[in-house]
Amino acid sequence: MNIPLHPLAVHLPVVLVPLSVLFLLASVATARWRNVSTTLGTVFAWVSFAGLLVAKETGESLAHVRGVPSAHEMWADFTVVAVGLLAVFATAWALPLLRELGKPGLTKLADAGAKLAPIARVLVALAAIASLVFIVLVGHSGASAVWDKPAASATAAPASAAPAQAAPAASAPSGATSAPASAADGSFTMAEIAKHNSAESCWVAINGTAYDLTTWINHHPGGPAVIGTMCGTDGTAAFTVQHGGEGEPAAELAQFKLGPVK
Repeated sequence: MNIPLHPLAVHLPVVLVPLSVLFLLASVATARWRNVSTTLGTVFAWVSFAGLLVAKETGESLAHVRGVPSAHEMWADFTVVAVGLLAVFATAWALPLLRELGKPGLTKLADAGAKLAPIARVLVALAAIASLVFIVLVGHSGASAVWDKPAASATAAPASAAPAQAAPAASAPSGATSAPASAADGSFTMAEIAKHNSAESCWVAINGTAYDLTTWINHHPGGPAVIGTMCGTDGTAAFTVQHGGEGEPAAELAQFKLGPVK
């Protein structure tokens, strides 16, 4: 089974960013166990930052195949910056600890860190809070993209519907998503599909079948623009390039089937 690396890569920063924030906030808040909490918080911050870079890289690779929600991508960028700054500020905050090693060169760095300590303390606290907020937002947006699924289109007309059930074409309001009366055999023409070329009524032909994707536009993991450009057209080529051979996208698409294209 080919499991994308991104869902595995995100677990490291999701776990370590909150731990880093916890240790560093404890470090700036109290002198008790400050050496231990500062050291652990700084190490976790750098490991988290490296993990976020891997997660971002694998996420971009996954986006080429499955698309990526714009909100998730935005929060991911903010998270990388916030955690990177947290790692840098935490390092500055940890510099005075080098004095304990007793080496002249490190002692000078420790003295410089001691001078920066008041500023570093504030910056660490601010970066820690920002990192925690952004890791929650990026995690929530990613989970929502995976688990928030729209209900199957209630407007899809079964291909087996009897001719007597079809409403006259002339009585169908503009932008309606119900099957036209001319589809007496449950099929559709490209001319009919082309009339539904907006987000309010979005029909697409894919591999010889018509689909009503109106309710799916705003739920598409790659963002609404991906589906919006396909409304009223034959989207076979675009779907094949993006999802060719994948079972899950094909199963999701099947929910919105209207009937064959003639």
